[in-house]
Amino acid sequence: MNTLFSRLRFLVAAALLFLAAQRPSLAGSATWDQNPLSGDWNTAANWTPQTVPNSEADVATFGASNVTNLSITNASVSLDSAVFNIGAPPYTLTIQIYNLIFYGAGVVNNSGSMQSIVAPTVDQNEADMFF
Repeated sequence: MNTLFSRLRFLVAAALLFLAAQRPSLAGSATWDQNPLSGDWNTAANWTPQTVPNSEADVATFGASNVTNLSITNASVSLDSAVFNIGAPPYTLTIQIYNLIFYGAGVVNNSGSMQSIVAPTVDQNEADMFF
């Protein structure tokens, strides 16, 4: 009986350690809110759940919203993809030229509307700092 109990305890402990070591692949994935506080990408309260998508495995999803002009400034954002759902209005995402990187599907536009990503031009001195 003692051996059976020890084996069971070992298996339960191993299972708990295995589960604790798992990292959800989409832990920072989020959907842009219908009524966000602002157009700032880096404000967690603008997303559901309240997290900012910013890893190689994250998906940023967009649907109906009353704020469709977003900006990413002073931060680098990495994504698997940005997905615009069916019926999403036209969005404009303004970025600095060096701060949005896709590692997976990239931009997936299922909305039927044209989406815009605007990267303002930079002068040569600023470009040399980042490239």
